[in-house]
Amino acid sequence: MSDLPILKRKTFSGKWPLLTCYWHAYVSGAFSDIQNHKSIVEWLEREEDDEEPSDLEVWHLQKLNYTFKDLGIWKKEGTLDKKYQKQMREREKGKEKEKERAKARTRQNE
Repeated sequence: MSDLPILKRKTFSGKWPLLTCYWHAYVSGAFSDIQNHKSIVEWLEREEDDEEPSDLEVWHLQKLNYTFKDLGIWKKEGTLDKKYQKQMREREKGKEKEKERAKARTRQNE
């Protein structure tokens, strides 16, 4: 509690230590490469009454609030829906197996 008066003085003197820390810890990192993710940019820039793109189209699920952690997962995985992630991984594995089969057939025909 003894630091509270110091914090108040800094806050009211125009120095915002907590805001600066928060900005650098969460906001700047989360949005540093956001321009590389077109669908999330469109979702962020939509007006309140816009329905497109929907939460389901972008996040693959619907929540009341999204967090910086959610954004990090979305940027890494492309979705927040675990079932959707699993389906996408299985689809990728299937594509890889098909490529391997195609290569094997090409080698047999040579």
